[in-house]
Amino acid sequence: MIKALIFDYFDVFRADGYNRWLKDHGYERTGPFLEASERHDRGEFSDQEFFQAIAEASGETAAQVEREMEADIELNTELVQYVEELGTSYKIALLSNSSSDYLRNELAMHELEKHFHEIVISSEVKLIKPEPEIFKHIMKKLSVNPQECIFIDDNPRNVAAARTLGIHGIVFANLQQLKKELIEHLG
Repeated sequence: MIKALIFDYFDVFRADGYNRWLKDHGYERTGPFLEASERHDRGEFSDQEFFQAIAEASGETAAQVEREMEADIELNTELVQYVEELGTSYKIALLSNSSSDYLRNELAMHELEKHFHEIVISSEVKLIKPEPEIFKHIMKKLSVNPQECIFIDDNPRNVAAARTLGIHGIVFANLQQLKKELIEHLG
């Protein structure tokens, strides 16, 4: 029986400005772009240190990088409403690779904290997806076993990592697809 739904944040609740920036500039999340991202997600880099590292790797200024990453990003309000409905029957959690300051500000700005029973941000626990320990950490906080939860993330690699632990997984593409797959899992 499913008791908890664990959601990723970026490219699920709202677009990931970094992924869009990489694509727009023809870069991949490898080399210095991967290293900066992972150090930021682990809490080893501040937001400004992250933007500076990306600027150095790309030849842009840190201010340009930040401005481009933050441009035209909107919250998926239909997903927020759906999660609010799901929260009446299931524990809802957020599991995101991010800097704490950035994501906590984002959640507060959109008044999203109230929709989650638990929030785990990678930089706060010094673990990142797809490391098994981060999934174990959130399951412990939710007091659930792997077979009692579904993990929803846009990144197939993260979903595959969750599945190796026995967690049900859904690769998020859009709200319609998510609803269809959740119905299959939840009955």
